[in-house]
Amino acid sequence: MVLKFKDIDKAEFATFWETTPVPIIAQYYGVHYRTIQLWASTLGLTSRASGIRKDPAIAFPGNAGEEYDDFIKMEQDRVIIIGDCEIPDHDIEMFEHVVSAAKHLGIDTLIINGDFIANDSFSKWARVHAYRLMFKDELNLANMALRVFMQTFKQIIYLPGNHERRLPKAVEGEITIKDMLGDIEGIEISDYPYLHLTSGGEKIFVCHQKEYRRIPLSAPLALCSSRHVHTWCGHTHRQCFGWDPSGKYWLVEGGHCRSEPHTLYKRMEVTSHPKWNSGFGMVIDGFPYLIDRNNIDFWKTTKIDQASKAAKPKPKPKKAKKNG
Repeated sequence: MVLKFKDIDKAEFATFWETTPVPIIAQYYGVHYRTIQLWASTLGLTSRASGIRKDPAIAFPGNAGEEYDDFIKMEQDRVIIIGDCEIPDHDIEMFEHVVSAAKHLGIDTLIINGDFIANDSFSKWARVHAYRLMFKDELNLANMALRVFMQTFKQIIYLPGNHERRLPKAVEGEITIKDMLGDIEGIEISDYPYLHLTSGGEKIFVCHQKEYRRIPLSAPLALCSSRHVHTWCGHTHRQCFGWDPSGKYWLVEGGHCRSEPHTLYKRMEVTSHPKWNSGFGMVIDGFPYLIDRNNIDFWKTTKIDQASKAAKPKPKPKKAKKNG
């Protein structure tokens, strides 16, 4: 039976038009291929070529999967960034400093840059930790800590790190930390270990990268070199600040909020890795500031405008040119 235009399934026809040669479409509907081209024109479908093609048209099939572009993009001039807390071995004092600084400076957005929970139950240290806490206990402590932070922050963005990936790896992707902690109001847990932050008009790439590098700032420098953007990294447990060679983009490794005395693998292994630096940081109007035990009193007693002005590095004066 030859179908009329009014009788065809328009969505089905549009799919055929994008993926199937015209003669085969014409055979399917029992009409001439010029009729198929007329129907496509009537529906406003994109022409396969300039003008009307008389030869069979070939179209590549569409992508089978979804497009992974739903990573977090946020605009916020003032945020606090913590990372590598690794509950239940977190640094309680540093958590308290985070809250105190946020309250004093009026910052209501917190970014957790990966490894908030240790998930040691799924690591090579599981046997050593057998006498301690099970996964459900780690999860309960993480839940409690997030709810305490929510008493200070209106918004929390939680990026997964390598410790969070231990769970889906152990269960072949069936469950993630997002499934376990994603029901707390005010907390957004990302599927991706990075986000794009715009602060003070500056674009900043915040991430918990996969690679560990021994040389300070080499990880954010490598990322900055390919992305051409200010870069804030976690994972290294170091706290340091610098610039890329162009002097245009700043680089940060954000430190950690894990208690070293409670970290069993830190005590049981001797390595030549660089020393850890506990602390956290913040971005104010597009510029980073690092906070540790040495300067926390400054940030808890000074107004934010005065503090940021005093702490921001001054540009070096240009050398005068010599005559002749």
